Amino acid sequence: MQSKLNFKCRRIWSKTTVVFLIFILVTPLFSFSLATIYKPFILQKVTASYPTIQKAINAANPGDILMVPAGTYHERIVINKSITLKGAGMHLSVVDGEALGTVVSIKAHNVVIEGLTIRNAGKINGASGVHVRSVNNCIIASVFFEECDIAIKIDGSFDCKVYDCLIKNCGIGIRLWYISGNNAFFGNKIVDNNVGIDLRAYSYNSTALNNVIANNSVGIYVSHSYNNNIRRNTISKSGFYGIYLYGTLSQNNIITLNNVTQNYYGIYLWMAENNLFYKNNFINNTVHAYVVADSHPPLNKWNTTYPEGGNFWSGYVGEDKFYGSFQNIPGSDNIIDEPYVINEKNIDYYPLIYPVEDTVDHEPEFNPDLIILLMFSFLIFFALVIILKIKIRQSSPASFNKNSNKNEGNYNTYNNNYS
Repeated sequence: MQSKLNFKCRRIWSKTTVVFLIFILVTPLFSFSLATIYKPFILQKVTASYPTIQKAINAANPGDILMVPAGTYHERIVINKSITLKGAGMHLSVVDGEALGTVVSIKAHNVVIEGLTIRNAGKINGASGVHVRSVNNCIIASVFFEECDIAIKIDGSFDCKVYDCLIKNCGIGIRLWYISGNNAFFGNKIVDNNVGIDLRAYSYNSTALNNVIANNSVGIYVSHSYNNNIRRNTISKSGFYGIYLYGTLSQNNIITLNNVTQNYYGIYLWMAENNLFYKNNFINNTVHAYVVADSHPPLNKWNTTYPEGGNFWSGYVGEDKFYGSFQNIPGSDNIIDEPYVINEKNIDYYPLIYPVEDTVDHEPEFNPDLIILLMFSFLIFFALVIILKIKIRQSSPASFNKNSNKNEGNYNTYNNNYS
């Protein structure tokens, strides 16, 4: 009896495992949208039930997905509930603010905006394409911004992500403002603006990663902000500054693995302290690095420990005849023997003889739809486990449970009576 029960349990378990594995393997093969899980409100054209995006938002419930068909919508909208606003494509669904001020105001947590053009907030001071204010966990993805004073303003907000966006012809591309933290900007193209990325007013613990920032007056500006990570970006053809750090509170920032090319100033520092610059490529800038004034120790660092080294500075030619932390042991190590001197207090002690090649992160693309589907997969798996336990209990004879505490002889007698 026990062996039959074990065999049956194994069969049920095998079926459960097979169903779960099939579900996990098949899920990523389909381009599921969250609309396959929820019933979204569909925003139709002006003759439909919801003639404007705002009316559809007003009628929506938290968790809904509003699909915005291709077309141009002349309105300014406020999102005050946790929804997804999803367009037909970056250049297909257009929200035009008609130069009247901020186009999209986000005032709720867990909002997602994707697949739209947001334009024409106007060049009024502070007029934004999207203004995220005092909320958490918002996502802005695959959105084209143009003709805004600020394309994206994240104000007193945390854990927001901006990725795969195109930003051009704006005053400022992305601005962090007033104690915003743990935000991330990655895979964006930010071109032809006044400032590409602007971290200000005590913004901290945020990451700018794998962005292309070109033809701006200033590529990345950090003012009184700290503990940020500027990594693997291409910053080129800035009219003034590639990266500009300002103020004594701009400290403990890490700038690494960036290509800083063809700017007037590659790096410009004013009273910023205790920042780390290493493994960057400074190529064909008019001035690679300039430090206006140092306040007091701790000073900035231009290299890590040996042998990881410092930065590549184009035009700096030197010998590589020695190696070691003091560069005094005969032999080469791809580090120029003589330090690169910016000024008497700012020195790269291990300048690289060749450019750093791997300056692009190879990270998987963030896909919120897939993550939610996987969460549903695990819920289904746990439900199947519960069903399995119930079936096992139902498969156990009541008399077996009653006699489970009896001695071996009584069990054998019970078994023999039914053999």
